Amino acid sequence: DYYLCLPDHDGRSFFSLGGGYYAAAVNVSESYNFDNFNQGTGYIGTPIGTLTGGGFGFEASIGREFALNRHFGLEIFARGRYAKVSGLQGVLSDGYSYGLDKFSDGTVDINYGGSGTATLDFTGFDAGLALTWYSF
Repeated sequence: DYYLCLPDHDGRSFFSLGGGYYAAAVNVSESYNFDNFNQGTGYIGTPIGTLTGGGFGFEASIGREFALNRHFGLEIFARGRYAKVSGLQGVLSDGYSYGLDKFSDGTVDINYGGSGTATLDFTGFDAGLALTWYSF
């Protein structure tokens, strides 16, 4: 992150802007039975494991810190971020490659040989109040 701090006699105002790589891991534990669809036996599975993916995003914040005394400051801030992770894939316990896919009916599930079309969205906004302590 890049921070721009603008100090004055009561404290400081600050702005920040930064980018980064967002990593995601989805733990999977699923059971299925395709015997009824395939009109046979043995189409039962329980793939377990982790699907991973990543993507780039950025964040920005603005805030004001009021100097209470030499060691304490009261900070108020607002922060927003944009980050989405797609393409989550992995090899699960049954030895097959899966992807976390979003299907045409809107459901999200693992898909044998899938391309990872489902997206995890970390985009959001938050605001806060903090008490800062300086030890110098």
